Amino acid sequence: MYKLNFLLKLTFVGLISLLTVNNVIGQIEFEQGYFIENDGIQTECLIKNMAWASNPKAFSYKIGVEGEVKKILLKR
Repeated sequence: MYKLNFLLKLTFVGLISLLTVNNVIGQIEFEQGYFIENDGIQTECLIKNMAWASNPKAFSYKIGVEGEVKKILLKR
């Protein structure tokens, strides 16, 4: 009986841990936005939201939901 309760608790804790990790990993999202290049070209895209506290040195974006993720390094 004790082993059964232990296994049930262990399974429950494992399942909750797995769901929590999945939820935390899924928090990074791409949001609708745009960027303007130095030559004035505006690109509509999905920008990876990293909750920056200041201006980033680089950012990732993709054109459309299924698009390839690209990274831009910003020059200062």
